[in-house]
Amino acid sequence: MCHRPKPKSVIIDSSRLPLRNLFYFNQTASAIPGLIQVVALATTGVQLWVGQQNKLENDTQQRETERILRQQLEALQSMNKQLSEGPTAQNGKLVLFGQG
Repeated sequence: MCHRPKPKSVIIDSSRLPLRNLFYFNQTASAIPGLIQVVALATTGVQLWVGQQNKLENDTQQRETERILRQQLEALQSMNKQLSEGPTAQNGKLVLFGQG
C-alpha cells in the first residue's frame, strides 16, 4: 500500500481552527493560477500587437498630413512670390498671404 503524505494544515488567526489546503485535494484548483498566468500573458501579447498596429497607422497618417501641409506651404509661397512680382506690388499695398 502506497503511503500518502499528510495534507498541510493552515491555522486561521481569528478562530484558531485548522483549515486543510484546498489545492492539495483539488487538482483543478491547483491548475487555475497557472491558467490565469497563461491568459494574462496572451492578453498582454495581444495588447502589444494592437498597440504596434495603432502606431503604424498613426505614423502613416502623420506622414500623409505632413506631405499635404508641405504642398500647401509651397503653394502659398509660390502665390506670395507671384503677387509680390505683380503690378500691385509697386503700389505698396500688397499684403502677402500668411504674413498679414
